[in-house]
Amino acid sequence: MKLLPKPRSCARAADLQAPYFLAVMLFALVVGTVGLLRPDFLPEVLPVALPALHARIIGALYMAGAACMLLAARAKSRLAVRTTLDLTGVWTGTLLVITALRWSDFDMGHKGLWPWLAAYVLFPIGAAWLRRIPVTLELCAARRIRQPWVLQLLTTQGLLLMALAIASFGWPGAASLWWPWRTPPLLSQVYAGPLLALGLSSLLLAQRRNWCELRIPCTGLALFAALALLALALHAQLLNPGRVALWCWLLALILMLGLNVCLALLAARKDPAHRQPRLAGQGAAA
Repeated sequence: MKLLPKPRSCARAADLQAPYFLAVMLFALVVGTVGLLRPDFLPEVLPVALPALHARIIGALYMAGAACMLLAARAKSRLAVRTTLDLTGVWTGTLLVITALRWSDFDMGHKGLWPWLAAYVLFPIGAAWLRRIPVTLELCAARRIRQPWVLQLLTTQGLLLMALAIASFGWPGAASLWWPWRTPPLLSQVYAGPLLALGLSSLLLAQRRNWCELRIPCTGLALFAALALLALALHAQLLNPGRVALWCWLLALILMLGLNVCLALLAARKDPAHRQPRLAGQGAAA
């Protein structure tokens, strides 16, 4: 039988949930803002070499992450952030593993190396600790996802993102086959972390079937798709319109944007609890 943590430990973890999300948000916001607005400066912030287009794509990923963290910090129930917490743990934990595996590719003298290491050691540990808290799962029927098309779309999106993440991580040298722009092996594996987290979160949302868990990750995915399309538009001169991979990516991003905007709006309508005042002692994460 699974042992639950002591109530006092749960209370301490619950009190730290919003500060945890805000801390992750600040880190993601710095990377996202610099990557999108000053892509030439992002290699000064992160200990990896980043051409301008890559800097903006990574900036789009981190800005989407920052938006998810802000929404999670403001959430009214812990059930609403359960999948977002899983997403955060997988994203940061995978990047910690990639950092360890590709340690020789990092600049030991880079001023951003130690903040990078601190973030990707502490953030997955924090996510794992917060996930120890039990969550209240009792939901009325109206707050459960019952539409098969929603579950099918989430599953398809999750499988495609996870396939891309596995390919990027397992065969980074062949990244040019599925990325529409030149991608060095290290960057291919760096992309694998957030792609794996986003794919896994989509699959978890399809399996858990709660509208309240859908709003935050879908908002983040929609924002990423929109900002990634903007990044590609700003660097259109680097893209080869004759490559099938480019049009596949553009179509995928447009579909991701439309799908996740639709799901986020549906989740807000189906589960209006996020607009209600926070309830004291409301259930916490499983």
